[in-house]
This record gives sequence, structure tokens and C-alpha cells, in this order.
Amino acid sequence: MRNGGLLRNPLGIKLIVFDLDGTLVDAFADIAAAVNHMLALDGKPARSVDEVKRHVGRGVRMLIAGILGTTDETLIDEKVRVLTDYYRKYPIREARLYEGVQRALEQLDEAGLRLAVASNKPDALTQYLLQHLGIARYFDWIIGQSESFPRKPDPAILHYLVEQSKADPHEALVVGDSPTDIEFARAARMPVACVTYGQCTADELASFGPDALVSSMDEFVTRFDDGSLLRWPKQA
Repeated sequence: MRNGGLLRNPLGIKLIVFDLDGTLVDAFADIAAAVNHMLALDGKPARSVDEVKRHVGRGVRMLIAGILGTTDETLIDEKVRVLTDYYRKYPIREARLYEGVQRALEQLDEAGLRLAVASNKPDALTQYLLQHLGIARYFDWIIGQSESFPRKPDPAILHYLVEQSKADPHEALVVGDSPTDIEFARAARMPVACVTYGQCTADELASFGPDALVSSMDEFVTRFDDGSLLRWPKQA
């Protein structure tokens, strides 16, 4: 930024679509608590936060399938109810914003960017979490998992947001923390930047070929401002 003023935007980005868990919010401890409640009811041993984290990102059904190592749809249905009932009661015991997130959102909003959240967390919980943590006001669209859209990495949400924001795909940017977010962006022919402090390490993410890796939201803002964030063609 020049002399503390508005962010520059040399990449010509109009729309930024953020993932939630692992990108804006560290909610992994609360998710792990819900998983361990589900496991305890069946007398099964608890899992660590890091173990649970590996299965987050593709929705609650895939989380449960991964934790239990099952494809039994009837069992998954039952455990979805158990886990979500608990998580709805205790969604924000330890959840917190990652360092620099609120500051970054303020700067992007002040610079006139259209901002959105696209999450595989149930929509009501996504809305509640962002409101409770005080950042919902920065977003033009907040979209969690519901019957309105298929789960990520299906690109339907991105197609909708591009249409609503009147941005071309090459004028939009996805920001996430997992291979799911990279697949999500690629399916809509959009660039994607990944943070390395969430679900995956830099080395794990690099193997999937994101357009940028950043270690913090402060780094994201700096590189967005000076144009070094992406190597992405100006034309679609």
C-alpha cells in the first residue's frame, strides 16, 4: 500500500471467494470435540485435532466416513445426526480468527473488492460463526452447504458468484487451504491462492499446483497489493 492508503489492485481482481475452516477461522478444535463426542457414545477412542483436521473440507458426511473408515450410508446418516446435534450446541467454544484475517478483510473491503465465503460447513453454522466472530459484515455473499448448491469442489457456487458480481472468471480469486479448494477453483477456471497455516502444509499444497502459497493473511495482502501474488493471464 502507498503511504497506508487503499490497497492497489494491479491484478485487476474484482471478486475474492474465501474458504472458511482453515482459511479464515480455526475451528478445528470444536470440530474435533464434536467428532470425539460421537466416538465416545460408541466407546471408541478419541482422535486428536490433527487427525480430525485431515478429514475436514468436503462436508460432514465425508468427515464421518473418513473418521469411521466406512461407506455404510445408513451408519453415516445416523452419525451425521449425532455429530451435527452436538456441534450446533457447541459451535464456538474455541473457534477463533486466524492472525491478520480481520485486518485483511477490512483492507480488501475498503478497496472495493466484492467478497464471499463458500464453505462445506452447513449454511446456518457458517452464518452463525461469521456473525459471532464479527466478520460477516465484510461479505457480500456467505454460502454454506445446503440444498441450494452442491458441495465443493463442484463449481456451481463459483459460477453463481461470478454471475452475481459481474466479474469474469479471470477477475475472480479463490482463497483456501486444501486440495478441495484448488479443485474448486480449477473447475471454474479461476486462479487460487492457498494459505499454509490451515489443513495442509506448503509441500502438500504445492503438489496440487495452486497459483500462490502464502504463510499468513498479512503476506496475502502485501502480495495482492504489489501484484506479486499470482502468475495468471489477464485474459481468460
